[in-house]
Amino acid sequence: MFEVPLFFVLLLFLLFLTYLVLSLKMRHSASPRGFSFFIPINASFKICFKLNELTRCPKIIEQVGQVLKNMQFSDFHRQDVVAFNFYLGRLKLIHHEFDAADQSLSMAWNLCPDEYSNQKRKILLYLTVTRLVLGKPPSFDLLQFYNLTDLFGDIILSIQQGNFAAFEYHVAQRQEWLMKYKCFGIIRYRTRVSVFRNLLRKMWQMQDSPRSISFNDFAVACQVSGLLEFTVDDAECTIQSLVDAGFVQGYINHGKRTVVVKGEVFPPMYPKY
Repeated sequence: MFEVPLFFVLLLFLLFLTYLVLSLKMRHSASPRGFSFFIPINASFKICFKLNELTRCPKIIEQVGQVLKNMQFSDFHRQDVVAFNFYLGRLKLIHHEFDAADQSLSMAWNLCPDEYSNQKRKILLYLTVTRLVLGKPPSFDLLQFYNLTDLFGDIILSIQQGNFAAFEYHVAQRQEWLMKYKCFGIIRYRTRVSVFRNLLRKMWQMQDSPRSISFNDFAVACQVSGLLEFTVDDAECTIQSLVDAGFVQGYINHGKRTVVVKGEVFPPMYPKY
């Protein structure tokens, strides 16, 4: 029996989407509530993710943008807006647009009613990954309520402790699951800045909050934490990056191979993104 390729199914959805956009623009006097504009959009998103054809998603977003020039999300059914922002947030996360991902996933989370616990758990899963990168993970109580502590709890603790050995171990233990949701690379590589920052802060606190931190001391701390081949040059580059990003307040003294800290030495990371 002849089977229609999934690509053509997607194409039909996109053509139908264009028709809906044009139809909606013509309905000036009709209320858009009840008009299922987001249904084919969300279906197209779902197919794109299923086929891993994410390069086609910008066309979908462009069509939505045309409509939202004259309308608001509040003009549409809540469940459709939740689904759209969920898919959009996932797309932004995959593209490493973490601030935009946080905005879309947060909207989906806030609009999703509490009684839809399965949907809220899916949203929280990707929102947790996003917030880990941004340096503001959800509380353990919230993760426990949605049964996500076993997945993220140990990873969050190792990041907060600045423990690279534990971090690598727990991420590796969850590699299969993280790869299933396309989050492995993001967790393993994009959250390392938080591990470095927390390790530097921990070392600074243990030294009674000095006004300067030695690159050599930080290199030793990183080696003890699990980065056995971490050098003083690596320490200098890492601290320079933290200062440039605004995650550490201070300036580099290259002659003395130290960072001179000042003010609120470790400001919150979240507002910096």
